[in-house]
Amino acid sequence: MFKRVMSLLTVVLGVMLVCCGCGKDSDSKSGSAAGSAPAIDQSDATAVMIAMIEAVEKSDADALYALTDPQARGKSGNLSKEDLFGRLQNAWSNPELKTMLPMIKAALKGDADEVWKVMPQAIKQSEIKRVDGDEAAAKARIKEEMPEAKDQFRRAFQAYLSQHDGKWYVSLANVQDPMEAARFRAQMSNSTVNLKMIGLALIMYSGDNRDYFPEDLSAIVAGGYLGGDAKYCSRVLIAPFDKISKPAANDKIQPQNTSYAYIMDKSVNVYSSQNPGQMPVAFEKPWIMPDMAKGVNVLYADGHVEFVQIDNVNKMSCQSVVSYLLQRNNRRTEAADQKLLQNAAKIDRQR
Repeated sequence: MFKRVMSLLTVVLGVMLVCCGCGKDSDSKSGSAAGSAPAIDQSDATAVMIAMIEAVEKSDADALYALTDPQARGKSGNLSKEDLFGRLQNAWSNPELKTMLPMIKAALKGDADEVWKVMPQAIKQSEIKRVDGDEAAAKARIKEEMPEAKDQFRRAFQAYLSQHDGKWYVSLANVQDPMEAARFRAQMSNSTVNLKMIGLALIMYSGDNRDYFPEDLSAIVAGGYLGGDAKYCSRVLIAPFDKISKPAANDKIQPQNTSYAYIMDKSVNVYSSQNPGQMPVAFEKPWIMPDMAKGVNVLYADGHVEFVQIDNVNKMSCQSVVSYLLQRNNRRTEAADQKLLQNAAKIDRQR
């Protein structure tokens, strides 16, 4: 069930703060129901997510506006609560998407019984069919999957929140420039593909070189592991949103002219190290990331790529990103990990 729901949620989230404002103006009027709204614990990101959904469901512009950061509102200058609500309301106006809101809200609360109660009938019947027509078994499966589902929904929605002074708010970044936000998300997806291709090339290189990775990325280009000509390879090594790095010229790849901080050391035998799946190899250089970036894509030694959320990442150095990744994965105990930090510092100096 939740795989299907998550695919629909991707559409919801993609539309929610991306396409809002692209259609006709909302006919909804701002204003709340009589009486004061209950206080929201804004130190709890999940509570803010639920309150945001409820505000959109109830067409409560005041409640939605109250969930935004006053400091950010002051900087925006021209964003009224009617404008904010109108953009979000337009995004959620599709009837099919709106039918998902009660289920998403129930999942964020971790309430499996409520999820079943409000689940669209088509999904409910599909779940019953999956367990040979047994409704009780379908309910039990949902309850079993609930913790994972809650975590997935929470992580998906958190991309649309911002944190300030220990409190969570509905982010204004994507609302203020929805088309740019949409473009950046697509570019980040392309950058993920670039890193996966780089990872595959590095693994092929290591297979020919006794499980050692190269000193820099120029080796996978010169050795033909990345495929294509130099012009093609330079495109793979430049992230679509990178406005700083320049494509390589004269068939030579320069580390300082690529978008990715490649931190692996040629002296490290990757597969003799503890858990290669937790050893970072490359990621987008922090200073090429736009202000709206909430993290970086990270390539690990086993070839998989993972988005890692890091606030204010574009204000960090490569070395500080690596330090964060190693601590996050409970590493920094091997000499190899110290090499990664040293190589990251070298990239910072080459900036």
